[in-house]
Amino acid sequence: MMKLISICILALTAFRVVAAPEEESAVVPGKPTMGTVMDYGPFFSSSLLGPGTKGPLLAGRAITVRVSKDVFVAYDTETMRIAAAWTGPWLDLSKTHMVGPKGSVAPAVAGKILFSTKNGPGWSHEGSLDDPRKDALAPKVGPLPREWAQYKGLYLHGDQVILSYAVGKARVLESPGVINLNGAVAILRTFRIDRSEQALMMVIADDSPAVSAQLMGGPSAAKISNSGGAIRLSLPALAEPAIFAVLVTADAAAFAGVKIPPPGDLSKLIAGGAAQWGTPVMTAGVLGKPQGPAADGFPYVVDTLTLPFENPFNSWMRTTAHDLFADGKSAAVCTWNGDVWIVSGIDEKLEKLSWRRFATGMYEPLGLKIRDGKIYVLGRDQITRLHDLNGDGEADFYENFNNDGVCSPQYHHFKMDLDCDPAGNFYYASAGAWNTAEDFASHNCIARVSADGSKIDYIARGLRAANGIGVGPKGEVVTGDNQGHWMPSSKINYIAPGKTGGFYGFPYDPRIYEVKDAKEKEIRQRELSALYPAGIPSSFEPPLCWIPYAYDTSSGGQAFVPDDRWGPFKGHIVHTSYGKSSLFMVMHELVDVGDGKVIAQGGVWRFPLAFEAGIMRARFSAGDGQLYVSGMRGWQTNSAKEGCLQRVRFTGQPARLPVEIKATKQGIYLTYTCALDPATANDAGSYDIEQWNLKWSSAYGSPEFSVENPTKKGHDTVEIKSAKLQPDGRTVFLEMPAIRPVMQMSITFKLKSADGHNMEGAVYNTINVLK
Repeated sequence: MMKLISICILALTAFRVVAAPEEESAVVPGKPTMGTVMDYGPFFSSSLLGPGTKGPLLAGRAITVRVSKDVFVAYDTETMRIAAAWTGPWLDLSKTHMVGPKGSVAPAVAGKILFSTKNGPGWSHEGSLDDPRKDALAPKVGPLPREWAQYKGLYLHGDQVILSYAVGKARVLESPGVINLNGAVAILRTFRIDRSEQALMMVIADDSPAVSAQLMGGPSAAKISNSGGAIRLSLPALAEPAIFAVLVTADAAAFAGVKIPPPGDLSKLIAGGAAQWGTPVMTAGVLGKPQGPAADGFPYVVDTLTLPFENPFNSWMRTTAHDLFADGKSAAVCTWNGDVWIVSGIDEKLEKLSWRRFATGMYEPLGLKIRDGKIYVLGRDQITRLHDLNGDGEADFYENFNNDGVCSPQYHHFKMDLDCDPAGNFYYASAGAWNTAEDFASHNCIARVSADGSKIDYIARGLRAANGIGVGPKGEVVTGDNQGHWMPSSKINYIAPGKTGGFYGFPYDPRIYEVKDAKEKEIRQRELSALYPAGIPSSFEPPLCWIPYAYDTSSGGQAFVPDDRWGPFKGHIVHTSYGKSSLFMVMHELVDVGDGKVIAQGGVWRFPLAFEAGIMRARFSAGDGQLYVSGMRGWQTNSAKEGCLQRVRFTGQPARLPVEIKATKQGIYLTYTCALDPATANDAGSYDIEQWNLKWSSAYGSPEFSVENPTKKGHDTVEIKSAKLQPDGRTVFLEMPAIRPVMQMSITFKLKSADGHNMEGAVYNTINVLK
C-alpha cells in the first residue's frame, strides 16, 4: 500500500536560527559569546565555506535557511543555485566577526552535507549551463548577468522563507522545506514559475551519485535527468504559471511506496505573515550634562538613546549605522550581526524609547539610509531595501536593490556606510586591504549606485579602509581613511561633484607579495598590471586634511551640517573617529586652481565630548536639527561599550569656536564664531604653530618628519611675524613669512572672547596649495 505523507506546502516552517544548548546551533570552541546565543531569525546571510578547518568557498553570497531543527539549505544568490544542504549542527562561526572582533573568514558548514552544487549557473534559459562570467582575472565571481538570472529578494511568511528571482524573463518563487521520507531526510524545493518563453534548466546536485530527485506536479514535459551524480531538471516553455516541487534525498530507496500531495501556490505567501518578534523593548534615555570647559559654557552636550542590550533575542547590539525618519521621532539602527531595529519616542526628554526588531539575518551591515520613507541597508553582499508589506512593524520582503560587484569573506572587504546625493544616487565605500585574485576589482573604492539600483560605477580608487562617507548638498563626497600600509596617517578626502577616476593613495597591500607560491605571485602581478596599466601611481589626490594619529587612529564617517539649528556651522562637515570615540569639526576651503579644477584643504578641531563607543556614523535629524551618532566596539578602538546611539545637542549657549580657515601666500586667516578680545587676538604670543610632513610608502603608517630637514623626525616651529584682528572682529590673520604647502600643521591658541570668556584649543590643518 502506498504511504501517504501529509504535508501542506503553505505551512512549511523554517525554524528560527536560535542557539540553544541542546541544538548547538553555532559551533564555537570555548566560552559562549553574544554571537553564539543570539537568535538570528529565519535565515542568515554570509559567505559560506565547506566543512573543515580549510573548507572550500561554497558561495560568496549565501543565504542559509533553517528548514528544521537540524536541516539547513544554503542558496548562492549570485548564481541562484543551492550551494549545499546539510544535516546536523548549523554553522561554525568560530573564525568570524559574528562571535568576536577578530574574525577573518566566513562561517563554515558544521554538519554533514547531503548534496551540493559547483560554482556556476544554477539555472539556464538558453540550453547551456556554461558560466558566462568571463573576467580573466576573476573567473566565476560576482552575480550572473541580469539577463541570465537575477536574485530579487526574499519574502517572509512567519518563519517561512520564500526566495524571489528571475531566470531570463521568467519570475520564480522558491521555498525550501524538509520531510521525513521513510526515515530518510528529503529536501523539498517548492516552486512557482510564471510564464516563460524559453525552455529552462535547473541544477539540482553535482557530483552526488548517491542523491536522487523526484518531481512533484508541474508540466507533463518536465523531466529530471541523472548522469554520474549531475542531476538536472528540464522544463519546457511555459504558457501559464507552473506550480511544482522537487524532492531531493540521499536515499533513493526512500521514494518507494510514497505518495506526496501536490504543492501549494507560493504566491499566496508573499503579502506578509504573522509578526515574529513580539512587543517592543523599552528603554529610558539619558540627557547629557555639560562636558569640557563647562565654566565657559560649551554649547554642546551628548544625550544617550539607551540601547536594548538586554532583549528577548540575545541580539548583540553592536550598532553600525543609523538614520532618522522624516518626522525625527523615530530612527532605524542596524547591528554588525545582521539586525535592523526601529526606535521610536525620540523627543526632547527621551524618557520612553521603544525598540522594535524590524529585520534580521543580513550580512554584516555597516551602512543604512532612509530614502522616501524606505530603509536601505548595506551589507557585504548587497543593498537591501526593506518592505513591511502588512504594516505590522516588521519587514516581510528583503528586496535586493543592488548586488553588483564582488562579495568575499576577505577580512577587510567590508562595505561601509551608505548615503545619497540630491538625485537619489547611493554611495558607499568598499574596503579590502588584502587584495586577492577573486575580488581585486571592487576593493578600495567608492561605489555609486544609480537611484533605481540598476547599475553601479566606481568614482574613486585607492582607499585603504574608508569606514564611512558623507555626501553633501551639491553631490560632493567626503570620506575618511585609516593609517596603514600606503596610508601615513588618518585623513579626510574630498571628491568634488561629478569627479570620477581619482586615485587616493592606496594601491595594494604589500603583504600579498609575501606568498611563496610562484603562480600566486604571478596572479598578483597580473592584477596590478590590469588595474594600473601605466604602473603604480607616483602621486595621489591630496586629502582635504591629514589628522594626527594621536587624535584619530581609525576614522569613521562624516555628515554635512544642514542648517542653523545645530549652531553656527551650517554647510560645514563633522567627522567621527571610531578609534578614539571622538567627534571633529571640519573647516574646509575650496581653492580654484584653474581649468575647472578645485583642490580642497582645511583642518579639524576636536569636540571636548565623550562617547560611549567608537562612533562611525553621523546623521542630522530633519525633525530637531540635531546630530545623531552611532558606533560600536569591534576592531581596535577605545570604545567603552559594545554599541551606542547618541545625540549631540546644541544647547543654544554662545559658541566660541573656530569656524573657518584659509591659507594664503602671506599667512593664515582663522575665523571664530564670536567676536574676539582685541588684546589677545592681536598678540602673536597667543598662538603657537608647528608643522611636519609624512612619508607615503608601503610601510605601515609614517613617522612625523621635519619640513626643513626631511630626513629628520620631528616638528618644526613656524614663525608668526604678527597677528592682526580683522575688521569683522572674529577673524585673525597670522602673518607667516615662511608659509608653504605642508601635510600637517598644528595651530594652538589661547584667546579671550570679546565678552571675556577663555578660548583655548588646537586646529590641525593641511595646506595643499597657496594662492
